[in-house]
Amino acid sequence: MEGIETTSYHAYPKIYSMGHRAIATLFDGDVHVQEKVDGSQFSFGMFDGVIKCRSRNKQIDVDNPDKMFLKGVQTVQRLEYNGVLVNGWTYRGEYLNSPSHNTLEYD
Repeated sequence: MEGIETTSYHAYPKIYSMGHRAIATLFDGDVHVQEKVDGSQFSFGMFDGVIKCRSRNKQIDVDNPDKMFLKGVQTVQRLEYNGVLVNGWTYRGEYLNSPSHNTLEYD
């Protein structure tokens, strides 16, 4: 497999604090602020035709995922089957196993 370490498929990058030079131009344009959905971090992608899924700190075995991520992995497999995933892209999101995944309840 192509060096996956050279792709965007890795843990989330560092979050910079306001005032850090790396985000000096953050407010140069429009900024949209919204509530953060608090689930579990879930990243996935297809690299050289192979589906990869991960949580924040751990690779997920797509052939035998933990029960918590089962529906997410099944959705990724369905997206790949339908030709939706772009090879080499990393997709990121918050995974909600139920409406009250963590402490808040979402409608």
